[in-house]
Amino acid sequence: MSATRIGLIGTGIAGQNRIAALQERRDCVLVATSAPGDSFGPLHFLEPAGLLLRADLDAVIYAGPSRDTARIVSAALGRGLSVLSTRPPGLSVEDVIKLRQAEADAGDAVLQFSFPLHYHGSVTTAKALTRGGSFGRLVSMRGIFAYIREPKLSGRGGVLFDRGMQMLDLMQDLAGPFVEVKSMI
Repeated sequence: MSATRIGLIGTGIAGQNRIAALQERRDCVLVATSAPGDSFGPLHFLEPAGLLLRADLDAVIYAGPSRDTARIVSAALGRGLSVLSTRPPGLSVEDVIKLRQAEADAGDAVLQFSFPLHYHGSVTTAKALTRGGSFGRLVSMRGIFAYIREPKLSGRGGVLFDRGMQMLDLMQDLAGPFVEVKSMI
């Protein structure tokens, strides 16, 4: 079987982590990247459209800004490419609806979102403890986090898209479906 040909859109921290992971694998190869400044891989495009139109790919990893996720991931699916996105599906309900339709229309292409914190040792331990019942039934959870980046410089959609969505996803994974949610800003 030939190696899966991967295109990477976004070469920031999340993209760099994916480059390192791809270099360890024999079943896939990074053939093209797209980012406005950095240049990695044998073929580089300044714009994602160039990568999607001209690179010979089987799949795309999207690690660009959250504000562009729905548009770029939909375009990749429209070309029949499977996509792993490191970003949330969109900044609005309309974005998510558009992306779900693109996925439905994409045939055999697969869309997956990466929330790798599920596999962190502390999370797997917490999951085993909460599901094991040794501490009783979980009745309440509280999530607190600080925003470590300058919000004006964030192309990801701000604090809720940098960490909030992943925190809620983890909480639901640990506790099961939410019955009630309260928020304080």
